[in-house]
Amino acid sequence: MTQAARPLPPVPVAPRRPPLRLVAHTPAARGAPAAGAVRRRRAVAVAGLLVLAALPFAWLSATRAPAGDRTAITALLRAGERDPASLCGHLSAAMLSAAGGRAACVRASPERAPAGSIGAVRVSGATATAVVRRAGGAERVRLVRQDGAWRIDDIR
Repeated sequence: MTQAARPLPPVPVAPRRPPLRLVAHTPAARGAPAAGAVRRRRAVAVAGLLVLAALPFAWLSATRAPAGDRTAITALLRAGERDPASLCGHLSAAMLSAAGGRAACVRASPERAPAGSIGAVRVSGATATAVVRRAGGAERVRLVRQDGAWRIDDIR
């Protein structure tokens, strides 16, 4: 005996979706913002503009050397013109050892240095340079800050 073939159960078919179409996005219409929100937005915008306007001034004041440093360096170099031996007390440790110590520096110092003008003092953190112009030419003096005081580190 052969059995009759039974029909297969129907296969569920997913409903067919319509194809996707590109549609321009249009934001939902909203009412005007409240007056308080407008005031806050304006205040934030004005504060942002003030900060942007103040940034160049803050950068200049941060990168510019304090007038006290330039004044101290100029005073140090002018004192060295009047009494060159006084500079021996203002040499960095490396420069003092290259000079053979303080006593050798004082012995080698002339009585008076030739007159000159001090210009172009530039301070960058703990280092500084100054240009000293004399009749014979110009010298570049490099200084370093050690223990809170400016010390001469190199003269070229």
